[in-house]
Amino acid sequence: MWPTRRGQNTHYELHGQTGARWTVLDVFDDQKEAAAEAEKVFRSGNYRAVRVLRERFDRDSSEFNSLEVLFFGRKSKPSKYDDDELAVFCRKPADLYSSESRRVIARLLAPVLESWNSTPVELLHDPDLYNRLQGAGSNLLSAVQRLAIAQVRHTGEPVTERMRGNFALIDKAAAELRQVHAIGLPVIGDLRFVDVIETLAEAKNRSFLLACVLAVDLRQYPDGVAKVERLISLIRLDHPLWVLKSLDLFLSEQLTHRRLLRHLIPDEDLVTLLEHVAALSRGMLGDAASSTAVSMLDAFLRARLLPATRHVLVGHIRHELTVSQRLTGDDLQKEFAALARLGSGIGDLLDVDLPDRPLVDLLEGRMRRLLNPQTLGEYIVEGRNPADKLQRLIALEQHCLGDANRRLIANYMSPLIHDGANEAFWLEPLGAGYAGRMKLLARLQKRLLASNMQALHKSKLTGQLDRLCVRLMADSGVLNRVAHSQGAPFDKACRLLRMIVDGHFTEGEAHQLAEADIRRYMADPDFLAPILSKAKGPQRDEAIGRLKTLLSKAGLAAADAF
Repeated sequence: MWPTRRGQNTHYELHGQTGARWTVLDVFDDQKEAAAEAEKVFRSGNYRAVRVLRERFDRDSSEFNSLEVLFFGRKSKPSKYDDDELAVFCRKPADLYSSESRRVIARLLAPVLESWNSTPVELLHDPDLYNRLQGAGSNLLSAVQRLAIAQVRHTGEPVTERMRGNFALIDKAAAELRQVHAIGLPVIGDLRFVDVIETLAEAKNRSFLLACVLAVDLRQYPDGVAKVERLISLIRLDHPLWVLKSLDLFLSEQLTHRRLLRHLIPDEDLVTLLEHVAALSRGMLGDAASSTAVSMLDAFLRARLLPATRHVLVGHIRHELTVSQRLTGDDLQKEFAALARLGSGIGDLLDVDLPDRPLVDLLEGRMRRLLNPQTLGEYIVEGRNPADKLQRLIALEQHCLGDANRRLIANYMSPLIHDGANEAFWLEPLGAGYAGRMKLLARLQKRLLASNMQALHKSKLTGQLDRLCVRLMADSGVLNRVAHSQGAPFDKACRLLRMIVDGHFTEGEAHQLAEADIRRYMADPDFLAPILSKAKGPQRDEAIGRLKTLLSKAGLAAADAF
């Protein structure tokens, strides 16, 4: 009979917590009994927390698997130094080979694996690498200790006990691996790779054996680039699926080393690199491939043979968009331009591979982190006056993604034109007079109207610029000066039309006031006298044509009246 409590495969343990440690208080065969006792113990007030764990016996590993089924009390607040991602539990040697375990190994042994140009999958299939790790100082001890510390936050057992269990499992896995290699494996080179595949094809554990063969073969290649090129050279479109999966696994783990991308895709700037990585992930790199090996990899990815490799390449892009370091190293506007360029250049390529969080969300999130008071303040302060600062914000908004980010920029624009402290700047003459300031207001309004801001914010900002322009018109008396100037109504109308065409008036009330005066001059019975005084013929036709062109450029519908 299997060694279980009272001959049963499942029992329930009642634990009480004092401080950071858990103590087993009782063991039950029935979950309801355990739950009732847990509630009674918690109400006694002797423990800060109480839990019930279901312990189910696993015949394959001869160990119990734990599951928390009940909890009373306050969960411990995790420390910023805690890392629950490391808290992976392996019950048997085979668990070490799971994707989750390999990810943890990659994190715990990152420095040493990086320096050896090796990966977790190589370490798990090559006894020589494991022996080398054992002899490489305290790297293995430190990794197991970090793992145990993460695990005991869930189990409550002593760290040393957890470390002992981890080392026992590692030693057992290493012994099994040495036994496999001692029996003898085919060697690539002594045999063609297709012959190696044929030799292993009927074995029950053929994928594991092939991984061992590949790990041994990669010993002869000193750096990551050489290993990647070797793995690519072994791939063929007609390989069985189990072979392609093994090659994909080894290749994808090699490509987790970010420095390899710089060797395989040697682009000068990071934005171009990410664009090329995105293209490569979909097999669309084409002529941009820097070598024969990369061109072959592009073809295999286009044929959808290497899903794990594609996932790693997309992961590099996700990483670069979530770290704090800027893509360009330049000012905020260039950084936003680079992010917008990525969005338009690789969005369609990656959205399928980022179902949980589309690329545009990653880009918006990165922009949102950059739009903090300090960064925006440093960006705006370079403007000499409110107009310069507003223009810098408009330029930034052109590349901005996301309505929330645009609202934030609009909120920084508003004080520049609404605050009384800035009003004097907008209403004082510029250069030769009021005309320069009016043209500045109209130019800024035009850029805001062309922006992607939400209608409410756009209306508030452009409306205030229009009100400032109307005040300038009143202060300068520009319409009155035209009205009282010498000349026929035709000349006065043409003068205002040219001012509209030259951008003196903002859209809104300012434009309406100018247009109203123009229409009043055009309603004068003698308006066309200067044209009609010309004899019928080319000169009159040219004069009418010039007027119609001027009216059309100014946006007046009366252009069709002639």
